[in-house]
Amino acid sequence: MGLDTIFTVYYAFYFIFSGTAQLFVLYLIVFHSPPSLQDMRKLMMATSLSQVIMCSSAFLTQVRIVPIQFSIALLSFGPCSIVGPQACLATYNLLNTSGCLVVASLLHMMYYRRRLMSSVRRLSTQKFIGNCFVVYFFSAVVLIFSFLGPTNFGYIKALVTTFYPTIDLQNYTLSGFSDVTNILCSTATGIIAAHAYFPPLVAIIWRRNRHRHHRIFDLPAEHILGGS
Repeated sequence: MGLDTIFTVYYAFYFIFSGTAQLFVLYLIVFHSPPSLQDMRKLMMATSLSQVIMCSSAFLTQVRIVPIQFSIALLSFGPCSIVGPQACLATYNLLNTSGCLVVASLLHMMYYRRRLMSSVRRLSTQKFIGNCFVVYFFSAVVLIFSFLGPTNFGYIKALVTTFYPTIDLQNYTLSGFSDVTNILCSTATGIIAAHAYFPPLVAIIWRRNRHRHHRIFDLPAEHILGGS
């Protein structure tokens, strides 16, 4: 059994179990979540739908990423190969975008939950929509810039043939980005990297502020009032 066969089986199980789990989560959100948390339900649905898109895109592409000089070759052996390289590249772009959407949705939920715990007033509709626009704007930039980046498949194929002659390209559908130093590709890559590192830092800061807030309220009254 070849390595590609092992990954194909893995992606199949990944898609089945992840997709089933997310559909079950959507069912719980829609039919068994309290109506009082209407905005939170929307955020949870956005997160779950983003995860459905992400696991579906991963299964459809089943991509191997091969960096070569200033290019990136995408070797796909998933179902997208039936349609062609452009379809595989588009699905790969959806994979990156949906990953950013998942992280952005989780960060938005953390912010919304933190606000519910610290304020008795819920966000207005205008404020909620404004937050959604800010949070999901960068994911839209990733999607648009990824489609506008340089994709010279012939050049990428020549690089793979030169630097990796042992790779049998007949087993894959080749696509990719011919110049990742292009401003569009660099911007999209930077945003994707920021989505990986920024939310954990924000969560740590929020957690420290919350603990500091709790310590203030746990102090004896004479300490808070300045007594001895």
